[in-house]
Amino acid sequence: MEKSYQEILRLLSRLGVSAESFVLRGSTGYLPDWDNPIQSEAAADLIQRAATADSDPLYVVAIGAITNVACAILLEPEIIRRIVVVWLGGQPLHWPSAREFNLEQDPEAARVILDSGVPLVQIPCSGVASHLLTTVAEIERYVAGQGAIGDYLAEIFKGYHDDHFGWSKVIWDISTIGYLLNPSWVPTEIVHSPILTEQITWSFDRARHFVRFATYVECDPHLSRSVCEVGESVARSLKPTGGSSAVRGPGQSEVEEAPRLSPCSLSTSPHSAATGAT
Repeated sequence: MEKSYQEILRLLSRLGVSAESFVLRGSTGYLPDWDNPIQSEAAADLIQRAATADSDPLYVVAIGAITNVACAILLEPEIIRRIVVVWLGGQPLHWPSAREFNLEQDPEAARVILDSGVPLVQIPCSGVASHLLTTVAEIERYVAGQGAIGDYLAEIFKGYHDDHFGWSKVIWDISTIGYLLNPSWVPTEIVHSPILTEQITWSFDRARHFVRFATYVECDPHLSRSVCEVGESVARSLKPTGGSSAVRGPGQSEVEEAPRLSPCSLSTSPHSAATGAT
């Protein structure tokens, strides 16, 4: 989890955004049990945000191990009345195992999320978020060259594999933000909250509370919107005046040139709630 914190700092530095009072450290370990929630800056911040949220719920996006959110709930159970958790984790309910990277690292925290009654939108990985595939060719065409952040994202994308022939990679995490931007991009169904067994499989009880469980992810609008966000973040960081930006290329004099952007004419329906991150 410390690695995730450091990666956030690297991303913000390439965006020219200060991390001060914007990024908070979470737990350095996984939740051991329900009786010992871990105190952290991130958990305390979530509790405070939930307590001061207006009449709309606070949407909490979780794209990794979910200890910070689970600990906030254990430390202050009343926040479940004020938040909605959107979590990328687990496998589809018909899968023989619930194991995947986010859930299997942090099973006790996952049980808090599933058992506490907190409103939940769960996006499983295989067969759902796994639709969010892209290739080096697309990344080089639409992301590389979009400022320091675009070049960095292209670099780490290509670094996942040495041989790029016939290779693609899933951009898992954007599924959660896609749901908030437009729920039609991530179809869901209402199900009884599943039980996570000691064997990290799903079990079921129709007396349990309901949650939303994603059944599919539309790839194209997610990837298109993500590319647009990269370009728009570069445009904001340039702080143009008079409708254009001064850009100096290698061996060139200063010229008036807009950042290279892909078409961003997607229609989105912003979620009518705030979004919190931990």
